[in-house]
Amino acid sequence: MFPTPTTQEGRLHVQLQRSTGNLRTPDEGLQAEMTKPNAKRHRKYVGGYAHVCAGVSGGKIIMWEYYTKWNGKTAADMYRGPILSALKKQRGMKASYLIAEDNDPTGFKSGLGIEAKAEVGIHTIKWPRYSPDLMPLDYSLWDAINNRMDMCAPKDRESKEDFKKRLRRVAFRLPAASVRKAVKSMKKRAAEIWKAGGKHIAMD
Repeated sequence: MFPTPTTQEGRLHVQLQRSTGNLRTPDEGLQAEMTKPNAKRHRKYVGGYAHVCAGVSGGKIIMWEYYTKWNGKTAADMYRGPILSALKKQRGMKASYLIAEDNDPTGFKSGLGIEAKAEVGIHTIKWPRYSPDLMPLDYSLWDAINNRMDMCAPKDRESKEDFKKRLRRVAFRLPAASVRKAVKSMKKRAAEIWKAGGKHIAMD
């Protein structure tokens, strides 16, 4: 879910709201530098949000689809449409495909979603219940896209539709080396998380 700021002021506000990558330990408690700004006190409308379902394979973004509301039906439509189409284009025609996805219960794990996966031959890797540390989009690529969006942002007002078009272009133009590096680190991250007993790891 990407904020879609339509003005320079809105873009700055969104930048200031992003997490910096620091993980708060129990000893750090509620220290100011380890907590997010109060959401209500710092609320500001910047132009809405763009809801995205994205996929990575072969060192690049292979799917970038916008949707309105995320639920079982939306997920099922994604499996039967954009996801299956992207897999066929990237991997060729196969009886089945193996993918990694997050543990979202509303769509991916819904009855309609599971039924659609079985219908089109998509199988998934089982992850721990909450596992952003293991998903390249979560631990690396979303930030890379945000940084590139900041660098190519216009100086004046931008419509939400123009923002979404620019966001899609930026995503598809991520350097293959950066994407491959992010995906390659999955194996090491999995080993580190196992070693840490599911707790925070140094790579975060």
